[in-house]
Amino acid sequence: MVPSIAAFDPFPFGLLTTVVSLEAIILAIVVLISQNRAGKVNDLRDETGLQVDLISEGEITKIIQLLLLLLKQNGIDVEKDKQLKEMLTPINTDEIEKALSKEVDQ
Repeated sequence: MVPSIAAFDPFPFGLLTTVVSLEAIILAIVVLISQNRAGKVNDLRDETGLQVDLISEGEITKIIQLLLLLLKQNGIDVEKDKQLKEMLTPINTDEIEKALSKEVDQ
C-alpha cells in the first residue's frame, strides 16, 4: 500500500494462489514418492524376516533331531511324545504361501 509503488499482485491474488497451488502439488508428489519408497523398504524387510525365520526353523529342527539322537543313545524313550513328533515334521512353506495368497486375494 505504498503510493509510489504499483500493486504487484492485486486483491484476488491470482499469482499468489497459483504459486501456493503449485507448491502444494509438488509437495504432494514428493510425499507420495517417499511413501512408495518406504513401502518398498518395508516389503524387503518383511521378505528378509521371512527368509531368516525359515532358515531358523530348519536349524531348530536339526538341533531337535540331534538332541533326539543323543536321548536315544542314552536309552531315554521319547517315542510317546506327540509334541516332539510335531516339531520334527518339516513345515510345508508352499501351503503357507498358498494360504497367504488366498487371504491377500480376498
